[in-house]
Amino acid sequence: MALERNGVIFLNQAAGSLFRELAEDLSKVWPQSTLLTGYLDTIRCDVDPCLHIVPAPRYDRSSYFSRFMSWAKYFFKALWFVWKQPKDSKLFIVSNPPFLGLAGLFFKCVRKQRYVMLVYDIYPDLLVALGKSITTPKKGGLMVLRLFCGSQ
Repeated sequence: MALERNGVIFLNQAAGSLFRELAEDLSKVWPQSTLLTGYLDTIRCDVDPCLHIVPAPRYDRSSYFSRFMSWAKYFFKALWFVWKQPKDSKLFIVSNPPFLGLAGLFFKCVRKQRYVMLVYDIYPDLLVALGKSITTPKKGGLMVLRLFCGSQ
């Protein structure tokens, strides 16, 4: 399925009702948008005709291995799906799977495709506790790294 000009591709493996409603509202501004999700309740839902829902691998939390495998399956499905869409489609990427932002970065570099990233569940205190934060030498504060540069 090819999107019409200026459609938005929403990538969220576990898009619940709140995100689906957000995607529906945004699809009224950018018609012919698509939500790629593995969340069964969202897949089965009746939605506004401006938003097309495409089934994807579901999020499996039963073990660390199955979680990673479901993330990987969704990631590659998303890469393939976006690759088949027009370059002028905008990407709205959610941090589930956590490395899905790499898809946006890839399409920005390869196709000059614009994207935005909605990051869920980043807790700076957790990063500090795990020793994963980076402090600036002069100020001693937490340095914020811009990992996903999606807009120009």
